Amino acid sequence: MVNARGMARLGMLAVGLGIGVAVPSSPGIATADSSTDWLASIDSLVSGGGLPALATSTLDYQISIDGMDLFPTAGNTATATSGMGDIAIAIGNGSEANAGAGDAFGQTLAPGQFDTAFAVGTNSFASAGQGDFNNAFADGTGSVAGVGGFQGIVSNGDWASAIGTHADAEAGVFNVASQHDGALVFDPFGTLGSTALAGDGNVDLASVFGDGSVADVGFPGSYDLGLVFGDGLTSSAAQGGNFLIDILPSLFG
Repeated sequence: MVNARGMARLGMLAVGLGIGVAVPSSPGIATADSSTDWLASIDSLVSGGGLPALATSTLDYQISIDGMDLFPTAGNTATATSGMGDIAIAIGNGSEANAGAGDAFGQTLAPGQFDTAFAVGTNSFASAGQGDFNNAFADGTGSVAGVGGFQGIVSNGDWASAIGTHADAEAGVFNVASQHDGALVFDPFGTLGSTALAGDGNVDLASVFGDGSVADVGFPGSYDLGLVFGDGLTSSAAQGGNFLIDILPSLFG
């Protein structure tokens, strides 16, 4: 993941052969990359327009299911790579989504099954793998979401959601085996980007609601919680133990 290895929950959308494609559900919230009208494209699919409706978009896009690309790759700067049982969707020029296959942070994402990666926005990046049932969602210019294992250590059930320009959310294995970790960055109107990292433990959660803030949770430790509400704040106290909580700004003064 980034620096070391650097959910919105995904709903299911029928695509092509009746295989579900994961998409976020955030009514009333504008996407952080206004040039990427991915909601309009998804809406055309749901309303019965079918996959050819995407051809009207000027954006690059790619969908990969079970290791198969649904659209031509020639001249397409959006890339999606998937393994068996995985789904990857990239929407936006230079966007990249890898699920259960391909590379991320210099590491192969195999093995992995039932992983989903969704990258929306120019140069956005989402990766999920080296484990099963991992979900990554990046929405915004230069946004990054990475989940799963690292350096051969498998991690299952991790999720990360990075919403906002240069937002970075990563969960799972950094150095120690872990699973069911979650990272969330919600910064749709910011410009600096925020970072949430959760891993090296089980059921850790790092969340940031703000711009230019950081939340680090676990490393190692399990059932830890780090929450940041505001700009320019850093939460790193919920590390090195179990059942630790760090909330900023402090509730006690």
